[in-house]
Amino acid sequence: MSQESATVHENSEPNESGSECESVVCKRSRNAISEVWTYLQRSKDKTRAKCLSCEKVYKTSGNTSNLLDHLKRTHPGYNRMSKPNKITSFFNASETYDSHSARKKALDSALMKMIAIDYQPFRIVEDEAFSAFVKLLDPRYVMPSRTTLQNVMCHELYDQSKANLKNILMKVNTCAISTDAWTSRANESYLTVTCHFIENCSLRSAVLSTYNLLESTNHSAANIAESLRIVLTEWGVLDKVSNVITDNASSMIKACELLQKRHLPCFAHTLNLVVQDVLAFEKVKNVITKCK
Repeated sequence: MSQESATVHENSEPNESGSECESVVCKRSRNAISEVWTYLQRSKDKTRAKCLSCEKVYKTSGNTSNLLDHLKRTHPGYNRMSKPNKITSFFNASETYDSHSARKKALDSALMKMIAIDYQPFRIVEDEAFSAFVKLLDPRYVMPSRTTLQNVMCHELYDQSKANLKNILMKVNTCAISTDAWTSRANESYLTVTCHFIENCSLRSAVLSTYNLLESTNHSAANIAESLRIVLTEWGVLDKVSNVITDNASSMIKACELLQKRHLPCFAHTLNLVVQDVLAFEKVKNVITKCK
C-alpha cells in the first residue's frame, strides 16, 4: 500500500473491509490535476496548450509529458518537486521574454509610442530610476537599447503612422494647408507643411513634413513652390488643396500663384504686423519709454 493510502487509513475510522478508505484514495488520484496547468493554458478544444511565460504553443492529447519537458528545458525556474503558491513566483524565476513573443512586441511598441507622444528622449531607457520602475512592473521585460529605439523602432513607427495618415487623406475630397519656411541654427532652410481637413464632422490637423528646401540658401518663390509641390505630391493631396495659408511674405504669395492655389494670409501674423506698426508710433514709443 502506498504512503498516501497509509496516511488515509490512519486518519480514518476503523473499517472491516477498508473499502471506503480505498475508494477515497482512488477518487483523489483520478481527479488530481497536474501542476503543469499552473504554467500552461489549455485551448478550448483541449488539443493545444500555450505557455503563459513564453507563449509557445504545443499539441497535447491529455498527456503532459511534452509540456513538462518544455518547462524543464526552457524555464529553469520550474521545479516539479516544490509547487509555488503563486504563478508569479515561477515567472519571476523564469528567463526574460522571447524577442519574438507577442508580449515583448506589445511592450516595445507601447514604450516607443510613449517616447514619441510625450517627447521623451531616447536615453530614457538608460535612466537608472526609470529602468528600476520598469523592472518592478515586469521583471521579465528587458527594454530595447537607445540605438534600437532611435534607428529601428522610431522609423517603423513613422512608416506605420505615415501609412495610416495616407489612408485617411485618400478619403478626403478637399483640404487646406498652412506652411512656413524657417532656418535652423546650422543655417539649413526648411519648409514645414501642415494639412487641415474635415473627418467625421470634426476638424483635423496633421503635420505632413518638415522638408529641406531644394536649394538650401535660396528663399525665392520658385524654390518654395517646387519644394511645396514635392511634399503635396508625395502625400497625394496636390489636387485636393483649396487654400494655402502663409504669412504675408511676398515670396510666399508668389509661390501660391506659381502653384495656382488660393492664398490666405495668416490672421495671427497680420494681427502681429498691426501691433508692431502701432508700437512704432512716436507717441506710443514715448509712453512705453516712460513706463519702462
